[in-house]
Amino acid sequence: MRKTPTFVLTLALVGAWGLASAQTQPNTLCDVREAKPKPGAKATAHDADMAATLLPYVEAPMRSMWRYRPELSRTPPADKGEAKYYAGTYYYLKPEAVSQLEDGLKQMRAVAEKAQYPRTSSWFQLVNGGEGPAFYQEMPRWSWADFDAPTPTLASLADEALGKTLADDLRRSITSSVRYTVSEMTKARPDLGYEPAKK
Repeated sequence: MRKTPTFVLTLALVGAWGLASAQTQPNTLCDVREAKPKPGAKATAHDADMAATLLPYVEAPMRSMWRYRPELSRTPPADKGEAKYYAGTYYYLKPEAVSQLEDGLKQMRAVAEKAQYPRTSSWFQLVNGGEGPAFYQEMPRWSWADFDAPTPTLASLADEALGKTLADDLRRSITSSVRYTVSEMTKARPDLGYEPAKK
């Protein structure tokens, strides 16, 4: 089955949207606009006047707001530079299981931090727009080789740190909180991106 390609128009950190959950954590919201090209239309270069150069060639964009969750995330070392690719997964949760997932992710983060696990990821939580409750995990990859799982795996590190029984319970707790997932791989396109000049 052929899938129609989609692409993200804007992923920007914003701080003043008046959402109660974000007022105490400025600069932690992402404004995501996802657009699907109309049949036969070609991709256009990003321009300051997006309405004139891009929107005529896409269907109505889908917009959602996501809050960055630093307590669940592990950022890559600064010396790694910008990633070339990103592996991402959307987690669509059972409504009653949000705190269950959060607790499980915090425990797995603690295991990864203690073992200095080389893989890092950023976590975002849907706060407006789209189907929820939902979380998104973004994992940077600098080359195709980075898609191979490192050794030892995070699962084996959890077994060692917590014991097999507790580690299995933790994995079951995380997976049982999720209704379904959607995975993707994206390539960074700085040539199409736009960042305002620094003041």
